[in-house]
Amino acid sequence: MSVHRNYALGSRLPHPAEFVVCTYWDQDENNLPFPWRFNKQTQAIDLEFVHGFNASTELRDEPMYFRGQSLRAAHNVLALGPNFVAWMEGSDQDGDGNSADAGSVEMIENPILCDANVICPNQNPNQGSSGFSTEPISFESSAGPLVSDYLKTMIFLKPLVVRYKVGGTTLYRYFANNFEGNT
Repeated sequence: MSVHRNYALGSRLPHPAEFVVCTYWDQDENNLPFPWRFNKQTQAIDLEFVHGFNASTELRDEPMYFRGQSLRAAHNVLALGPNFVAWMEGSDQDGDGNSADAGSVEMIENPILCDANVICPNQNPNQGSSGFSTEPISFESSAGPLVSDYLKTMIFLKPLVVRYKVGGTTLYRYFANNFEGNT
């Protein structure tokens, strides 16, 4: 038996899982996943300022449903990246228009995460077995433009928890995603 034949018999097509994640609106008011990134050298979680996302971009209350394909191994996060800290200090963090006090953002629970590409965005997993869209639907290829790495994001296997201050008051915030079926 050849090695190629044995490998092909043991392989199967990727089966993307369903997720609910944090989102933001881009300049065209598209609902997009937060552009989370992981820096392997510093072991830091960060945000990439890309496709309209910047330090003053607001987190939306509306979740995004998508099927995502995990691309790599899990990463243990040991630090917060500078763009994430800039975002915490530059956008509304308490719901009253106030951002985090400079120098107050710290990670208190380290997340575990992995890279993922968004496949079939905004297709609500609770929709059932049929759905429609004005955009092409594909359950095999990643969505989005090249500028956003095809809507690359991170899947939290364990949530990120940060502590920060707004006007001297200590607040906590967590970032996670739901796996459909757990909602």
